[in-house]
Amino acid sequence: MLLINYIKMVKHLNIYIKLIAITIGFVFLYQSCLNDPFMPEEFLNATIPSVETLKVTNKTATTITISGNVLRENGTEVTERGFCWSTGDSPEVTADNKIEVGEGLGAFTETVKSLLPNQTYRIRAYAINAKGIAYGDIEEVKTIKGLGVVKTLDVDSVNANSAISGGLIEIDGGDGEEILSRGICLGREFNPTAEIPSAMETDSFSCRITGLLPLTKYYFRAYVKNTVGIYYGSTDSLVTTSGLPSIGPLKLLDVRTFDADMESNVLSEGDAFVQARGICFSKSETVSIADDTIHVGTGSGKFTATLKSLRPNTTYYARSFAKNSYGVAYSDTISFKTINDLPVVTTMSVTDIADGNAKVGGTVLSKGYTDLVSCGICWATHDAPTTEDKLLSFSPGIGLFSGYLQKIDGGNTYYVRAYATNRNGTSYGETVSFKAPSVFVNVSSFMGLWRIGAAGFSALGKAYIVGGDIGTQYTSQVWEYDPSSNYWRDRWSFPLGGRKFLTVFSTDTIAYAVGGLVSPGNPTNDFYRFNPMQNDWDELTPFPGNARWNAGGVYVTDRVSKMGYGYIIGGRTTAGALNEVWRYNPRNGEWLQAETFPVSQFGGIAVSKNDTIFAGLGQKNELIPEKKLWSASGDITSWKEETSIPSLASAVFGGVIFNECIYVIDSNNRIWEYNIKQKVWIKKSTLDGPINTSHCMFLLNGSIYIGMSEQSSLMTKYDPVWDN
Repeated sequence: MLLINYIKMVKHLNIYIKLIAITIGFVFLYQSCLNDPFMPEEFLNATIPSVETLKVTNKTATTITISGNVLRENGTEVTERGFCWSTGDSPEVTADNKIEVGEGLGAFTETVKSLLPNQTYRIRAYAINAKGIAYGDIEEVKTIKGLGVVKTLDVDSVNANSAISGGLIEIDGGDGEEILSRGICLGREFNPTAEIPSAMETDSFSCRITGLLPLTKYYFRAYVKNTVGIYYGSTDSLVTTSGLPSIGPLKLLDVRTFDADMESNVLSEGDAFVQARGICFSKSETVSIADDTIHVGTGSGKFTATLKSLRPNTTYYARSFAKNSYGVAYSDTISFKTINDLPVVTTMSVTDIADGNAKVGGTVLSKGYTDLVSCGICWATHDAPTTEDKLLSFSPGIGLFSGYLQKIDGGNTYYVRAYATNRNGTSYGETVSFKAPSVFVNVSSFMGLWRIGAAGFSALGKAYIVGGDIGTQYTSQVWEYDPSSNYWRDRWSFPLGGRKFLTVFSTDTIAYAVGGLVSPGNPTNDFYRFNPMQNDWDELTPFPGNARWNAGGVYVTDRVSKMGYGYIIGGRTTAGALNEVWRYNPRNGEWLQAETFPVSQFGGIAVSKNDTIFAGLGQKNELIPEKKLWSASGDITSWKEETSIPSLASAVFGGVIFNECIYVIDSNNRIWEYNIKQKVWIKKSTLDGPINTSHCMFLLNGSIYIGMSEQSSLMTKYDPVWDN
């Protein structure tokens, strides 16, 4: 029993001993876990630490602030902890991309620096023990740009070599990005980079830009430079001023013979003090201060000056000027003309060119330096008439004068200019010219054959040619010329056949034909009446006198009785020239013989003015032309001798009365004018063309027509008012 109890006691003691041993073992093991004393690795069951990446607490353009925590060392102590980063997917610990933050267990925080702005990084915590490197989770972080926004402010106070501009920092570069400088970039090209720093350290800043060139375009923009980099505002531009003064227009106040008063105004001095101002002038259009110059003070404001020692009647050019350190500014150039010491006169246009006259005139604008002596018009056929040429004078005085040049030669070009004279001399206006109408103008040529001894008359404003010798025979043709249409046409022929040297007189509407030669040269006393309007011939009672040819015929209206009569004067028979004068009364068809003509003649002229007949200038025979002209008035009871035509005149073959003058043409084509009142003959122009021994002369609608000679078919209009 005792043994059994002993055995049981031993069994219980062993159990207690084992329990005590186990307890002691657990105590040692527990103490070992608490103190983890260094032991050789092979004796430990250690692993890499446990670490976690906490949150990012801050970031800038170049830094990231982040936290981590070593949770357990896992059997061996943590000798290093910190953060590593990379732009790749899995950052690992290297020499260049980690930052150490102590050792051991616990939380830790650090700022990673020297990063790139606006860059995405991957970053995580790490911990190192003897077993290796442990990493926390990866955080993806993007740094901020680090550059702000700056606005370029408007430029101000621009002048020739400086300006003011600046900027406004609207958004800065972020916390921790220190601004190193701010200011303006300037250059001649767009987006300049040359920096002009501002001394100001505020968000709104400005700086003065100096050293600019006048009249130059510059580009500028604000800039801000921080630890990250530089950022710019928008680019703008400016153009510097010239720096010159601003000067108003030059005004002419008064101009005289030797001087002129002027006014101008310096509106602004520009970018520097006006050290000189005044007026420069010259006879050249390109005037500057290198020419004659008058200085009038300094600074801005109005000023006046008198230009002296000028030349009379001279055009000058002038402009005002103002000078500062940047140069010289000028007004626009004006011109002025000093008053002539001679008179100033202008020529008016020539007008009213008619009837051998032309209206001319001029205006005396200034008498000059002394009183007027004379003024008027000088004129000539050369282009520079003077007072040595023909003159039309007027009473001297200021203002308009006009009058008429008279008896102008037709067909010439005349040059006219006004003149005015004072004690200093004579001055002239502009030269004007005009062409006088021609004396002779060829109209439509006769359409029939040339002929000798045709009779001509006028009625109803038209000319008629009857009969004549066409070389092979005497013709009975009647031709009519109408000046209004300038056309010839054939009319009803003379009913008795061909005639030569008919004697014709006519009223305004009816013509009467007497006698003439019948081929081969026999005289007749046939008497016919022609009605141009009806274009028919009526046979009348034959002429009672001797048969004759080439007598003078004229129709006259008595001033008292108002009765019209036809006259035939002289003529030729087979026996010779006649001096008979016969009168025909168309109302009763009666012929009466009147007072005989003073001489026997054939041909010549017989024309009338009112109730006066002018006759003569015929021929006594084939060789001797008569030079005397006679007149008779009223009932033609007596003849009065007029002035004889000059001896130079050859045989006369046609004549008319126009404007109180008789015009005749001789066989040498010379035209002669006889003034009825003055009793004077004047030789006029000579008709161009072959010398003729026969002409017809007509007065049609106030114009003289000459034609139908034996050598030419031309019909020519002659204008005596221009034959001077």
